Amino acid sequence: MNNSSAGTYVFKGISLLILDVVTILLVFSVWALLNISLFPWAFGAILITLILLNIVFISSKNLMEKFGIGSYTSVLICTIVYYLITMFFTGTSYLSISIKSYIIIFLILTFFYVGAAAGLYFAGLRKREDVDKQKDEQLKVSDLNLRIFSIEESLVQTKDIFDKIKYEELFKLFNDMNERLKSSTPFGRTTKSVAVNFENRIIAELNQINKEVDSLKSSENHDENYKTIIGLISELKTLIINREKSIVQ
Repeated sequence: MNNSSAGTYVFKGISLLILDVVTILLVFSVWALLNISLFPWAFGAILITLILLNIVFISSKNLMEKFGIGSYTSVLICTIVYYLITMFFTGTSYLSISIKSYIIIFLILTFFYVGAAAGLYFAGLRKREDVDKQKDEQLKVSDLNLRIFSIEESLVQTKDIFDKIKYEELFKLFNDMNERLKSSTPFGRTTKSVAVNFENRIIAELNQINKEVDSLKSSENHDENYKTIIGLISELKTLIINREKSIVQ
């Protein structure tokens, strides 16, 4: 544990200790004797909110790692509000409220707390899932762009291998495929199994094209390599089109 983490835990411990002591002193003040029959119920209610607040506050690191900052913050805010409302309600109604009414109102507060915390938690969880999905999409798009860039750089070097007509035809076909890929749905955006399967096949096809282009340096049969590369790029364009069709279907 580093100094920063140790300092954070000490700060949390001191803050909670102060809160717990102040709460207990308020609960066991002279006012508690004025409605002694309600005291055990009020003390139990306040103790529940205090324990929940302590658990949520102390477990902040683990909860944020597991559920995300958004979900944790939502639950923490709800728990703090739940504690404050319970304290305020108990303090303002302690002298006049009946045991039955106090229990009913506290249960209603607890019901709203659970509902609000759960709602905000799931909203935060969905937001985290969306962020993770966007990151995954960005990684896949970046990886795809790097593969395309690598192939393009390799194709530029074939200028001295093929004649002008073949070179221009090869680059035209490659650029057409690349434009089609750029205008298609970004990789990682859809979770449809058919589309994901096409994405994997497209990546494999790009790897094969890159391998064939690299092999030109040591190959003696450039015409055969040229036909293979042309065929692979055409197949790749077809895969891109079929992927788009699978997404919209």
